[in-house]
Amino acid sequence: WRNFRLLQLETAAAIRTDLVSVIRRLRPVLTMSTDDEEDEAMNSSAVDDTQMKTSFAGWARMALELQPQEQGSGLKIVKVEKPLLGETHAHEVFAECAIDLGPCGAAIRKEWDSLSE
Repeated sequence: WRNFRLLQLETAAAIRTDLVSVIRRLRPVLTMSTDDEEDEAMNSSAVDDTQMKTSFAGWARMALELQPQEQGSGLKIVKVEKPLLGETHAHEVFAECAIDLGPCGAAIRKEWDSLSE
């Protein structure tokens, strides 16, 4: 049991390091966007229509932006387990991730296809 738990922790640490590395290369920027840019120019006090949007100034080969679930791809939280006794975070979170490889080149698509679960 200890070896299995150690393997889980090492794998989680490796995934975290990869994510941190990719997020740094993507250089995310939080910007304010509105549904209609012309209305903002006319009425600068229209704060209700303003939304925060993350845009990416960088690039990473295997990084893909997740679209909202309504468009057929994206991230969907399926189930969130209750915290264990004495814990403040969820015990387990199950999610489904669908990725659209349409805009990618053939080489990147082939690399994604070669990945295993």
